[in-house]
Amino acid sequence: MNPLDSGDPDQIGRYRLTHRLGEGGMGRVYLGRTASGRKVVVKTIRAEHVMNSEFRARFAREVKMARRVGGFHTAQVVEANTEATEPWIASSYIQGPSLERLINSYGPLTEDSLRILAAGLAEGLQVIHGDKLTHRDLKPANIMIAQDGPRIIDFGISRPDEGTEITSTGAILGTPSYMAPEQIQAKHSQASPTVDIFALGTVLHFAATGNNPFKGSTALASVGLLLTTRPEVSQKVPEPLRTIITQCWHRTPEERISAEKILALLDTPDLSPVWPPEKSSTGRSIPEPTSKVWELPQGARGHEKWPDHYLIEQAQELRKKSETLRTQSRTSEAFHLSFEEVELRKEIASRKLTLSSLSLAQALRSHADDLSELGSPEKAIDLGAQAIKIIRDLNPEELDTLHMSELIRFLNEYSFDLTESDLHEEALKADTQQMDLHRRLTNIDPNHTPKMGEFLFNYSTTLRSTRRYKEALNALKEARHIFRELSLSNPEHYIGNFEEAVRETAILKERHSL
Repeated sequence: MNPLDSGDPDQIGRYRLTHRLGEGGMGRVYLGRTASGRKVVVKTIRAEHVMNSEFRARFAREVKMARRVGGFHTAQVVEANTEATEPWIASSYIQGPSLERLINSYGPLTEDSLRILAAGLAEGLQVIHGDKLTHRDLKPANIMIAQDGPRIIDFGISRPDEGTEITSTGAILGTPSYMAPEQIQAKHSQASPTVDIFALGTVLHFAATGNNPFKGSTALASVGLLLTTRPEVSQKVPEPLRTIITQCWHRTPEERISAEKILALLDTPDLSPVWPPEKSSTGRSIPEPTSKVWELPQGARGHEKWPDHYLIEQAQELRKKSETLRTQSRTSEAFHLSFEEVELRKEIASRKLTLSSLSLAQALRSHADDLSELGSPEKAIDLGAQAIKIIRDLNPEELDTLHMSELIRFLNEYSFDLTESDLHEEALKADTQQMDLHRRLTNIDPNHTPKMGEFLFNYSTTLRSTRRYKEALNALKEARHIFRELSLSNPEHYIGNFEEAVRETAILKERHSL
């Protein structure tokens, strides 16, 4: 949530705008108030799209679909004007975070909270599908954790089951890592309510583990994972949710479990006292949603006087903006925002807030990348060194699996940069820290074992570059053992890795008489 900037309107319709909640490719979302002070969420089409008849038609359809479903399991439509110069829709404000934000901030849900989430989403899909609609973009960002249960929002790409498609031929609408395979393989007109069931399985897996097995580093990579992999449900997911997710992920749409059967499997005593979630499965406390909108205290110009919540929100928003600017090759603008983020992260770290050191290191690293792009390699190296010092001082035992994975990604990128600069000894230090994290993750979650094998194989290359041939051989042997075990149960995926590890082991032995 951010204050309005100079480009934002003060009022839309009869609603006074107070904050900007977010923005996407289609439009902006604001927090507004009625004359009596009641909060509403106001969504508009971006100015560059108002003349696009397809966007206007899609927006009008979102309003129509949301009104059809009602507000018990969604956000109630309060008012809309789809014929305005800049069309808008106002809906009720839901107090609480999105599921995405909740899991990313605090970790996976407990078993009881997972059961309520699953039941609440199944009930919501029953209503949506009962109105002959398909949502088509069910994902954690579109699920709000309200006081009375989860709410499904954003009907921007939903469609009537019997309706006609209004998007361009061949266009893919939705979020690839939360799609069903047929949404990519087939025409949109063939997408049925079962695509929402497939997505529900992925949402529940993410809520239970913090991991989406179909999420790749890019949208294209996610499409590849969706079409080629058949992941097993993590052992961390309790029954009957493991069975539910497995049946949601059937490749044949007709074989997927129905919302009605999901509810039957979840037939349990009243669990409402554990909702909204108070703790994650890692034991971390989840703050109770508050109706307070964080506005800066009068005179609080310096960020050292900002409330913790507001400070973190501002840092996260700066990161999103700078990342967007980098993708547009607007490095100079990204540099200024990343500098601001670093300053905020320093303040956050000084308050010893949860995982603030990791966030500061990530911000320093991004700022260093900007400096390097702008032709200041010495300053970039200095910032990078500050970041890695913070990383090396972190205690892995204080991190949950989600943030251990983030730390691994950070170290992997840092190691790659060091290797590119022929700083192999420094790269080895980063890789050694990575190895410890991979072992911790593998002990916690056996599904991480393939990544452990891949890391050991690559780690052996780093060891060879520093002439540590015996250690490299041991890493290869361990990788070979991992892939041999994996290939026994899944030869299609891992026999190639096993054979490559065998080949590299033989070459290393021969070349260095080991």
